[in-house]
Amino acid sequence: KRIYKNKINLFIKSSVNYIIKFKFFIIFRKAYNKIFLNKNIKSIFYKVRILL
Repeated sequence: KRIYKNKINLFIKSSVNYIIKFKFFIIFRKAYNKIFLNKNIKSIFYKVRILL
């Protein structure tokens, strides 16, 4: 959530009041690629004590 929110806030600060679908997916993809990394997923499983 935080990474996605930061990307959207960059648009807001640059006086963009709306976002078209194409630009939304560009932002979403960048946030998704930063969030869903193997190390992030493994660390979550480790925190809840599920070993892979």
